[in-house]
Amino acid sequence: MELFVPGRLCLFGEHSDWASLYQQANRSIPNGQAIVLLLQQGIHATIKKSTKIHITSTIGQDLNRLIYHLDCEANLSSLEPLITASDLFSYAASVCHYMITHYDTGGITISNDETTLPVKKGLASSASFSLLCVKAYNMVYNLNLSIEKQVSIAFHCELLTGSHCGKMDFASAYDYPLLLTTFKNENVSFSKIKHSKPIYLVLVDLLGEKNTRVILHDLNSVYPFPKNQKEKDLHYFLGKGNQLYIKKAIKYIKKGNAIALGQLMSAHQKDFDKYVTPFSFEQLRSTKMHKLLADPTIINYTYGGKGVGSHGDGSVQLVAKSYDDQQYLLQYLVHLGYGCYEITIKKDL
Repeated sequence: MELFVPGRLCLFGEHSDWASLYQQANRSIPNGQAIVLLLQQGIHATIKKSTKIHITSTIGQDLNRLIYHLDCEANLSSLEPLITASDLFSYAASVCHYMITHYDTGGITISNDETTLPVKKGLASSASFSLLCVKAYNMVYNLNLSIEKQVSIAFHCELLTGSHCGKMDFASAYDYPLLLTTFKNENVSFSKIKHSKPIYLVLVDLLGEKNTRVILHDLNSVYPFPKNQKEKDLHYFLGKGNQLYIKKAIKYIKKGNAIALGQLMSAHQKDFDKYVTPFSFEQLRSTKMHKLLADPTIINYTYGGKGVGSHGDGSVQLVAKSYDDQQYLLQYLVHLGYGCYEITIKKDL
């Protein structure tokens, strides 16, 4: 059987998903919200039932193509040491462990022979891989799990690896191109965002480095209760301030107002630098991203842009002024040596 799980691009609302998980301890924390666009890029795999666990993952393209292998017995003692290994297969091991424990399954073969989704770039590559493993078990063992249950399992399993992710990362389980996600405690709901005109974006792989686990650890340390004004400002930005950004962004997307949307992204990035970056400065100072955003050519062909996912020098999203400008930017960025992707918020049919 074949299986594909797309990545997701968070346009606005990053970090508000995990922040809302602290509502049980601090009732003043508002619901999180995020706008999520599902991507054409993702993880392709062939799957089948097996007596053991055989997982192959292919990352990168052409000369940069790397193939990783996980082979072990389908039992808990073999999987447990792998869950906290801090690599790609820790997510797979966690899912396999969960499925064997809770559903009395056996092994599985997952051949991830193509990955078009950049990893460690804020596009939920780890969550997509976790979700791929859950979906694979669901299909080959006929578990008939609901989408909500699949998301819950993948989220739980990723937390067991030590990653402090939020449920937004698992939006790719839903078959909608553009979603408003709302987070309340451990609950998440998704609703479709309709839009009247296409908006042309460029996603840029900055070819830099960041450690999402460090970023999430640093920011989580400010929750559930702020201890000073700077921490109160962070809570506001990821809470009520975020809701204001989401409201404006939905308005602009529905009208197809690329100018206002790009300007809103630039304003959001400035606020992120002011309120969030100081809490994980080494990871979030984003030297490469800021250099790109200040490039005169980028400024000339875009309405604005901002960081992606947990931020840092992973990826940046740009709102191009038109389709032609989008195409020029793709060529320009490739010439500069960046990895880049054509992303379009397509007009609703």
